[in-house]
Amino acid sequence: MTIRVIDKTNGSLLRDCTFTSGKSVQLRRFGVTGVTILRFEFLGPLSTSMAAVGSPIACL
Repeated sequence: MTIRVIDKTNGSLLRDCTFTSGKSVQLRRFGVTGVTILRFEFLGPLSTSMAAVGSPIACL
């Protein structure tokens, strides 16, 4: 599975990582200065999954 972290304001890719079963990957070392909304895209088996991060979370 691949995850992409995107600055939703301007569409720039901040980080992308490919995960392999049984191995850990740290999502760090990318700057979010000035970013107001992050978008997480999942490619692969979880591509139809949805997630929310933050507090509070409102789903409509």
